[in-house]
Amino acid sequence: MRKQRQRRKTAVYRNIKTVAVLGISLSVIVGCSAIRVFQPEKEALAQEQQLKSIKTLKLTKLKIGESPEQSAEFVASLQFDVLAQTDGIVEEVLKKRGDSVKEGDVIVRLFSRDAKFEREKLALAVKKAEDAISSARSEKEMGRTELLNSIKKAEQGILELTRTRNKTLNDYEAGVAKKLQVQQAENQLANAQLDIQFLKQKLKVLETTDSLTPLQTQLKEAQLSLQQFDELASGLEVKAPADGILTELLLDKGMPAGKGGKIGLIQRIDPVKIKAQLSEQAARLVRGKNELTYYLPGTTEKAKANVSFLSSVIDPQTKGYELSLEVPNRDLKFKPGMKTRVQLTTEDEQIVLSVPVASILKKGDENFVFVAVNDTVERRKVELGRISDDELSQEVLSGVREGEMLVTSDPNQLKDKEKVQLATAGNQVKK
Repeated sequence: MRKQRQRRKTAVYRNIKTVAVLGISLSVIVGCSAIRVFQPEKEALAQEQQLKSIKTLKLTKLKIGESPEQSAEFVASLQFDVLAQTDGIVEEVLKKRGDSVKEGDVIVRLFSRDAKFEREKLALAVKKAEDAISSARSEKEMGRTELLNSIKKAEQGILELTRTRNKTLNDYEAGVAKKLQVQQAENQLANAQLDIQFLKQKLKVLETTDSLTPLQTQLKEAQLSLQQFDELASGLEVKAPADGILTELLLDKGMPAGKGGKIGLIQRIDPVKIKAQLSEQAARLVRGKNELTYYLPGTTEKAKANVSFLSSVIDPQTKGYELSLEVPNRDLKFKPGMKTRVQLTTEDEQIVLSVPVASILKKGDENFVFVAVNDTVERRKVELGRISDDELSQEVLSGVREGEMLVTSDPNQLKDKEKVQLATAGNQVKK
């Protein structure tokens, strides 16, 4: 009996122990499950605590500074060298420096002793040829007159001889004259008729023969020689090659001038031109524009001028791009050499999209910024332009748009497409 009770107690204890073990095991399992349930929240909290905090700025257009200017100079729109066409000595100066001249005006007259002698010789040859023709023409006319008179006289003699022959013939028939007398009268008449035929033939030859042609040829040759010389010698009168202002006159009376040598300079200053040499960045601001504003230093009056030329390639000597403006100058207010200032942009063109210089990352020749898009950042390659007057911001030409959120806090620590959390957001303040 006692042994049975002992066995029952032992069995109960064994069951209780089993239940306890099962209970402990179940507690452990439940505890592990609870740990697994709360672990993701802890991980999310830790991950959130590891996200980088950024500051952003909303991109807007701002005035980057005053309009950039370029120093420039007034120059003549056209200029022409005045050159001597032949050697000589300045005999007379007809214009002075600063005079307005028209094309063809005589500026300087030269003297050449050799040229004067040569012209006199050619002129004498022309005169001799003219005198020879005049003399030949007079002789011909006199010869014709003499022949006409001789023919007229011969015709009258024939009339007399004809009457004499007829009378002698009548006398012969009447027996008063001899036959010999008749023959003599007829011979005289025949000889007179031959003489008049000879005179008429001589007159015909005189009238049909052109004895003046050789002399006229000589005269023509002499005249051509003289004309050619005068054309060459016209260089003794140094004339203005174009309209304009005589800004240089290098010779005075009595000074020698050589063929092809420069005597003066004529400049056309209506219109006048404004010329400047631009840097590549300045040329980019001007390219495509039809007009620019200019003003004289020390004045407030501004005016616009048409852009007549902008070089597409850099000048290897000046290391710049040539800019040329054209300005009307009827009152000749602007003179070559005067200085001026040219504004390269308008006021509106100074209001541009810009970013703080501190937000720009440089890698070699390339520039980058970070833009916040939702909860990530994007690295953008940007093309930069002008820098502000205070050098704190710089114009951005491409890569970002107005209204986007620019990252301004420590962009060097960010990566493209990295998740971030926003600390503050604001707008740029116009300066």
